[in-house]
Amino acid sequence: MAERAFYWLANASYRRRQWVQLLVLGAIFTLLGGFGAFARFGTQMLGEYYLLTGETAPQTLDGQRALRQAAALRPDWVRPHLSLAQAFYSDDWYEGAIREANRAFELSSDPIEKSFAISIVGFGHMGAGRNAEALDALKLAVELDPNNAKAQTALEQLQQKEPAE
Repeated sequence: MAERAFYWLANASYRRRQWVQLLVLGAIFTLLGGFGAFARFGTQMLGEYYLLTGETAPQTLDGQRALRQAAALRPDWVRPHLSLAQAFYSDDWYEGAIREANRAFELSSDPIEKSFAISIVGFGHMGAGRNAEALDALKLAVELDPNNAKAQTALEQLQQKEPAE
């Protein structure tokens, strides 16, 4: 239950009209969980802010640093690992993206989240030119979530390049 609440709060950063709710919930976290809980929440929100505003380029590593801190504070939380994987992929650091996405895949029990994570693994392998590994990862992503349109599209493109053996 708490993980779902954390996940909702992290994703709430994408909806601008909910900033006030986030501040109120942050105050509640401070009262109920102490300052440590609020610090963990704030660190994750800072990382999400940097990711949301596109400030994750190699020359501005503050976003990635905040996400790494969030992952270190709560290593069993899936969201920072997924966000780091996205940031690393967008910076063309495919090995880092694959590592973080695999970690998120291992931690998650939600098939849609697992599909998203393993699709990042597939995209990372594609970026690194390892199409066979990408094909396996994208097949698994589509198997876990047939509605994962990005994985489905990438899988179809790869299958056209690499005929079935």
